[in-house]
Amino acid sequence: HAVIKSNGSVKQSLKLWHRRLAHMNYADVRKMPSLVNGVGVLVDDADTICEPCIMGKQSRKPFANLGGARSKRTLALVHSDVCGPISPCTWDGYKYMVTFIDDFTHFMAVYLIKEKSDVFTMFQKYKLMAETHTGQKIGALRCDNGGEYTSNRFKAQCEASGIQLQYSISYTPQLNGVAERMNRTLIERVRSMLEDGHMERIFWGEAVYCATFVMNRSITRAIQSVATPYELWMGKKPDISKFRVFGSPAYVHIPDQLRKKLDAKSTKMVMVGYGVNGYRLWDSSKNRIVVKRDVIFDESKRN
Repeated sequence: HAVIKSNGSVKQSLKLWHRRLAHMNYADVRKMPSLVNGVGVLVDDADTICEPCIMGKQSRKPFANLGGARSKRTLALVHSDVCGPISPCTWDGYKYMVTFIDDFTHFMAVYLIKEKSDVFTMFQKYKLMAETHTGQKIGALRCDNGGEYTSNRFKAQCEASGIQLQYSISYTPQLNGVAERMNRTLIERVRSMLEDGHMERIFWGEAVYCATFVMNRSITRAIQSVATPYELWMGKKPDISKFRVFGSPAYVHIPDQLRKKLDAKSTKMVMVGYGVNGYRLWDSSKNRIVVKRDVIFDESKRN
């Protein structure tokens, strides 16, 4: 994963970091070393064409830029949108995703849901997390006119919390452009990641979580800042040195207590994301997600 130059310096693969960063465009990957910790000097070994990017992003037609001033503080305005139903459903039965994006930092939270009615519960969860973390109150929520946002209980929750609801006009989703574009970008990243990792479509939910984690720690043109959303939200640069390619084979260490003398010391799984203290891995032998920290990856191979 590194190129040793004749003068003794070490450079890292631009192509590999493109894949680790959920298929971010190469121009933005080149800017990442100055914005985060954990990325060294990049050697430009990029392919002219990245096939998973073409498979995931071709014929992209973004909304027109409607302009408008950005918020002046964290949580002054939050954008939200629901995407789905997505077929097939995830391996654990989810069909939709709902996003919440802070306008000031562009930090994003994404939740998988089984029904659109679950948006209310996820908004309560997001509100508690965001307001507790920042010490700020949500000022306004911009969303569409879907029933999940216009229900009596949703309106009552916002009114009781002093949150202004800003609904987009019917049949003009562009007015909720930030959330609409984010959902489309997420789905494009997810397609590319699944294609690159040769992963079944039932893992789109894991790819969504992984892409969200990566995008929060990546450069974005949506905010006029030289920092990542993570730095603006958390107050420190992210360390992405432990980023690995989605779908890579992962060899997980088996503790001594769980094996006999002649048993193998590793078991093979697949990398599908990041946990608080380790990597999220798919254990095909038990059809479940586990979080492990003692892992060796082979990023040169696909699942």
